[in-house]
Amino acid sequence: MPLIRATIQLLALVTFLMCGEVHADSMSHIIFKEKNPKLSGYLCIPAGLGPFPAVIYNHGGLGHIIGGPPEETCKALAALGFIGFSPIRRKTRPLNGHLDDIQAALRYIKNHENVVPKQIAMMGFSRGALLTLMAARKFADIKAIVLMASAMGRGHLKRELSYASEIRIPVLVLVGKDDRGSRRTHMQNLLGASKNINLILKKSGVNSKII
Repeated sequence: MPLIRATIQLLALVTFLMCGEVHADSMSHIIFKEKNPKLSGYLCIPAGLGPFPAVIYNHGGLGHIIGGPPEETCKALAALGFIGFSPIRRKTRPLNGHLDDIQAALRYIKNHENVVPKQIAMMGFSRGALLTLMAARKFADIKAIVLMASAMGRGHLKRELSYASEIRIPVLVLVGKDDRGSRRTHMQNLLGASKNINLILKKSGVNSKII
């Protein structure tokens, strides 16, 4: 999907999330990985006839704490005409295995009967944004990404940005102007980090935009 269209629709998504309840035609709690570990998530289907483009949303948080509202984001995506999928990753603090969970979610949504396989985007918040950046480099089925206030991940972000030239898809970076460090973000300056992400991506030839 063109970057401009994606940007407008994802800005509309942010507005939905700030302004209250949104509605999908249907939302289901589904199992997308059966074992090692068993994983579930929220799948939201738009009203109307498919197939539809899809957006996978990777939540933030650490361990058993989930940051960013997976269910509401799923509904908001469906309200905008996308199939929304919010997979819930394994509840471990280290990042080990989390990218495998995202790959399993991508495989599930690519094979869904109502999804256009060549129109799958991915977005993430905090730790989910960091994982989304990693996924964009590794998985060719992702056609665009949105990074919302990416976590730094104790050096993982810096290391991942060293491979920025390998990303070949549009990137939209979203961050709050006042997100300069708080107890919630362990005093990380996410505004500065997001600006740096955008700068490095642009220098590497990536079609990147920050808002």
